[in-house]
Amino acid sequence: MIATPADQSESGLKDRYRDFQYLAQEVLVLERYNRAVLAEPDKGELRIHSFLALTLMALERFLRMVLDERATAGHTLPNLLEMATARRNRLFELGDREKTIRFVNGTRRVVMHGGLGVTNEAEHLLGYLLPLSLDLFRFTNAVVAAFDAATGVAHPGARVEFLPSNVEPNDVRVVLTPVEELISLNRHNKTYKPGDPEDGLLLFAEGALCMTLVEAAARQWVGDGTLPKGAGFREVLEKAAEMGLRIPFDDPEDGIDRLASVKNSIVHANFEQAAQQASGRDVAAYFKEQYAAEIEAMYQVCLDFLGQVEARDGEAA
Repeated sequence: MIATPADQSESGLKDRYRDFQYLAQEVLVLERYNRAVLAEPDKGELRIHSFLALTLMALERFLRMVLDERATAGHTLPNLLEMATARRNRLFELGDREKTIRFVNGTRRVVMHGGLGVTNEAEHLLGYLLPLSLDLFRFTNAVVAAFDAATGVAHPGARVEFLPSNVEPNDVRVVLTPVEELISLNRHNKTYKPGDPEDGLLLFAEGALCMTLVEAAARQWVGDGTLPKGAGFREVLEKAAEMGLRIPFDDPEDGIDRLASVKNSIVHANFEQAAQQASGRDVAAYFKEQYAAEIEAMYQVCLDFLGQVEARDGEAA
């Protein structure tokens, strides 16, 4: 289980760990949900894609938190892992550093740049993506456990081992494409009412998967080989717009700015910046008053992008 560090205001950790706590709790909810479905398939549909996307988000947030946040600007998740384990400031050891960083980088590519043409065959989803999601969950837990829960300081000589998990989901009956899973999450979140248990709301999962699909749709519109290596989200959107993808905002340039800002706040867990940009609100007020509406707006953009791709390519996304 992801063990979130203690909330101790005297050490200044309350603000540093707040965002990670939000993410970690929802990761735990998804992990428990998927385990329950594996044990009893009639309980529902596996949420593999959102579990992967959200666990990546939590790992990235934690690494930015324990590193100097200013020094991590512009760096991707694999870069953060390299920084955290580099000799000059080694926060913890990796059992097999090269293999582990390759695993994290490969997982990030699957989630962020996987495109929309990935097969929905059960063999692919259950034989590859499900074990991948559980491996990432275990690795994230191990990274968090390398730090003292009260001080946020790495344990002396902390060592993180990457150990692949074994799972046999033989009886799972329903598997969803990423798009079907997003629609399911959106419908689920809209059933939430004030007073319902908070662990039933999966807005972070919806946001993570939504922005993943927005980028995937734009990348599919542009096509392989058109973008330079390492092209970021904004560059992908700008190239897609240049090639005819309609940005569903009155001002397309402003729309790209807004999408990039939401991607930064959601996928990179930069909630403090998002809250400040939202009329100087604090993070708690941002979640309560703006986050849900923002996710719904991005959901509509995502459906619009997917519809354009389907209309152009003549096949379902």
